[in-house]
Amino acid sequence: MILELITREKLEYTARKILGYSMQDAEKDYFLALVMQIISNSELGKLLVFKGGTSIYHCYLEQLRFSEDLDFTSLDKNISLGSFSGLFNNQEIFEIKKEYESYATIKIERLKYNGILEMPNSLKIEVDKFQNVYLPSIEKYYKNNWELTFKVNVMDPVEICAEKIRAANDRFRYRDFYDLYMLVNKYGIDLSESIKIISKKEIRKPISKFNIVRNLNYTFEGKKDRVDVIIYKEEISNEKMKAFIEDLNIPDFNINV
Repeated sequence: MILELITREKLEYTARKILGYSMQDAEKDYFLALVMQIISNSELGKLLVFKGGTSIYHCYLEQLRFSEDLDFTSLDKNISLGSFSGLFNNQEIFEIKKEYESYATIKIERLKYNGILEMPNSLKIEVDKFQNVYLPSIEKYYKNNWELTFKVNVMDPVEICAEKIRAANDRFRYRDFYDLYMLVNKYGIDLSESIKIISKKEIRKPISKFNIVRNLNYTFEGKKDRVDVIIYKEEISNEKMKAFIEDLNIPDFNINV
């Protein structure tokens, strides 16, 4: 199957005038949309629940930051890497270069594409086969600036917040805190409902408010030292973010796997 790609002129205009991205990031944003469309229009689209940063900024919020990975939870625990290979082997512009599969996850570490810029690049797909999806998924349009119209099954924002709280505990990446803050402020999410869901999820590291506040402070250092290179279109002051996190009533959760 041959996909008809957009022109370089369209890419350049969208990158500069609409997204404010580099040409490389805008091209990747376009290919993320193409890959999502291919998945959503296949049988896999019925089995996967879209989640993570890319889902937030293409289904729930405006594109306040660039997100370059596609993350899913599978409703079918027997799903295999071969299901994805079949999809992309039929597309001339894509090639799976690095992959990994275990009982718990499928990772396409490098889905290579030869795009408009004629410079090989790649994107990443990760599918969690182990986690349960607690709330019913929601069918929403994948918002994009490339005139691609399709719907995806996306995780409920209350449950996305539960996963973001867990991520904020497990690692120190400012984007987890930013995504959580923006979702709560946009939708008025009651995080006490998200916190209830955490105990129903896989917990591989003890979760505590102490860990989360500590990790937030680490991310502030990363921003100051420019370790975090993501550009955020709406800035949040450190004081506002810290007050938001410190106001959360998060109990301790022990490892459950």
